[in-house]
Amino acid sequence: MSDWKMKYIKSEDEEQAKLICDDSRFTDLHATIRSFQTYKGIKGRSAFDGVSLDLLQFVQLLETFVGEDTSLSVSQSLVSFFQKNFSETKQEKIKALEQARRNSFQVRRKILLEALFEKWDNDGSGFLDLNEIDDLLYTYKEGMERESMKKAKLHINFPKPSPGHEVKLSSKQFQRYIELVVSELRGNEDQVLENVVEFLMSSLERTHTEGLRNCARRKWLHQIQHAAETSGVSLEPVYTETFRALTQDAEAHGNKKISAHISLLEENVLLPERGHVLLRNVACTLDDAPFVLNKVLYRDMKGISFTVVDEGKPIHVPQVQHHGNIFFWNSTRSKNEQNGSFLALPLQDAYMRIFGVLAVDTLRDPREINIFLPHEIRFYQGVANAFSAAYHYVHSREHILHTVLTGIRWLFGITAGITTITMCFTEPSSEQEDYVLRNMMLTDHLGVAEIHADPPTISRRACIFRDFLFKCTDTSEVILASSGGETHIAIPLRQISGEAIGVLDVNIGRSRMLVYQEYKDLQKMMKMIQNVSYEILGEVSGEIEKQMVLEMEVAGEVKRAAILFFRTMLQDLRGCLRLLDSMEFVSLLLYEHKHSVDFLQEDLSPQEVEANVTLIHDILKGVILFSQQDKDPFRDLEEWERWKFHINKYLVEEICALDPTASNVEINVELITRYIQDHSRTQVWKFKNIVIELLYHWISICLTLIELNTQQDSFIVPPLPKKSTTTIYAMSSERSFREKL
Repeated sequence: MSDWKMKYIKSEDEEQAKLICDDSRFTDLHATIRSFQTYKGIKGRSAFDGVSLDLLQFVQLLETFVGEDTSLSVSQSLVSFFQKNFSETKQEKIKALEQARRNSFQVRRKILLEALFEKWDNDGSGFLDLNEIDDLLYTYKEGMERESMKKAKLHINFPKPSPGHEVKLSSKQFQRYIELVVSELRGNEDQVLENVVEFLMSSLERTHTEGLRNCARRKWLHQIQHAAETSGVSLEPVYTETFRALTQDAEAHGNKKISAHISLLEENVLLPERGHVLLRNVACTLDDAPFVLNKVLYRDMKGISFTVVDEGKPIHVPQVQHHGNIFFWNSTRSKNEQNGSFLALPLQDAYMRIFGVLAVDTLRDPREINIFLPHEIRFYQGVANAFSAAYHYVHSREHILHTVLTGIRWLFGITAGITTITMCFTEPSSEQEDYVLRNMMLTDHLGVAEIHADPPTISRRACIFRDFLFKCTDTSEVILASSGGETHIAIPLRQISGEAIGVLDVNIGRSRMLVYQEYKDLQKMMKMIQNVSYEILGEVSGEIEKQMVLEMEVAGEVKRAAILFFRTMLQDLRGCLRLLDSMEFVSLLLYEHKHSVDFLQEDLSPQEVEANVTLIHDILKGVILFSQQDKDPFRDLEEWERWKFHINKYLVEEICALDPTASNVEINVELITRYIQDHSRTQVWKFKNIVIELLYHWISICLTLIELNTQQDSFIVPPLPKKSTTTIYAMSSERSFREKL
């Protein structure tokens, strides 16, 4: 399919970029747009939206429908059937064309505004000053649209002003602001936006030298993100490219020899009297490793790094020898050698929260005075932003991988028909292919995961017997295929926009398909993993606020990632339980009486009826023990009639509001386990009662969360590849710094 796809399928993004580059009005943006297309990460994937299919998805759907070994005549008959029976009304066609036009304009608008932002932000800082934007915007049409433009500010929430009282806009915020400004102006919105972009573009004056400097810096910033996307869930390449960008720019555009290190916030567990948090140096340029790497800065020590953390703005010390509050990591350096400039920049996440500091200095530069110029400081801010984005990109994949492993182990604990599950992430390809797959881990039927020390990549051309994995990624659809006599179910893991960021290869051996209940369990696992992935990616991008549903989640990112699968399943069960009707509980309470009379008509033996009654009693008793914090009345309580009083209209609300990990909740785990341990999941499924099934799963998930909450942090280890032993820059082996955020 790959050759066919390359011939007939072109992304809207590529089409619009080509059209803009053929438009003479935007000549000054052409180079930027072409570089966008060059730096564009993973290409060739269709987005899943649950409503419509593009050409690639439609062809794949028909291929899946007819099967792998179907004759050509069957495929031709199916095509003839569609040609004969498909019909589209005039209104439907017009609606589809209008939607296509809107999609094209949205893509064109995004490309134009991104390119304009990049041209304006000449030094790559990642932000533009709102006042500077307004000063230029208000001269549009000689100021005649000034009042209309001001109305746009009523419809947008600007970020908080920086300590210097200026409002800084990121690329996304800039795009949103210009779109709102355009919506307030008269005329066709498509034409008005292009006119505004053309005006702003022509008003920006850049010298040839500035243009060349911008081009080089954009390339270095891109390489930081590219390192994250091709790292195989490792921060080592990100550190390497970050320091390379700093040193190359210092040599090329500042004629400086610099040193740099990255320090990240950690909770100060060992010496809290020296401050609640500390800064640990986790990576540095190689020459400084013996003095800097893995060293800790406390609040009661000299230094400006904690001031940067508290104020959230860069601090530049032109001459450290005259400052008096600079901490020198190399204590062997004499005072005569303590000459140079020092720059500390905050590392911020998508919510503008500080999680570390990037420090750059010229102490190794032979010149006595060598201060950082404004354009250098702005670029270093861009490097800090690029590192932050790459850092959180890697950790988002790490947390998704952790969630996948948790889900797979849960699935293998309740199913027997699955042989292995392999998990791959998509990565940009340096070859002529659109992308490659990074094989992260293989989990066998016992739930034992093999995390590859050096995760290998799989290319389409070199792995023709795994082509179904690429078909799944291409279309973001589930693919059923055979390979080597075994049946594989390839399931996409999607990002928020609908494209596949990964694929799970579920090998079910020689069987043609899983039994119904196991297939439903597989669907349930993928639904939970997908929901967690959406949440993680939304939090990293800043599109959604981080929600702490359970008390246990505040214990740190690693521990939170270990329970997100079960927390999401608990939320799903809560939603299902709230939909239950009270009469469904009444029918359970009447089950024993009803079936003791007419079990013969139900084709049930007395033993089966008794087993079902015991199942009902034990599950309901377990649920009641969760909802009742006072356990004294239950010590000698065995009569079912006395348990019934606790099954009322408040029971569901009580258990749905329960946080099993809360410190003020005391659960008799041993007693609850005794009630449900003799009832298998198969028995629950065969009983075919939605209330019992939901409550059984709810109890199981709560007990799992309680068990995880009692484990020490050292027992919860993220499933990560091993670190390499050689690198041109030095970095710490510590991973605990992520516990801060």
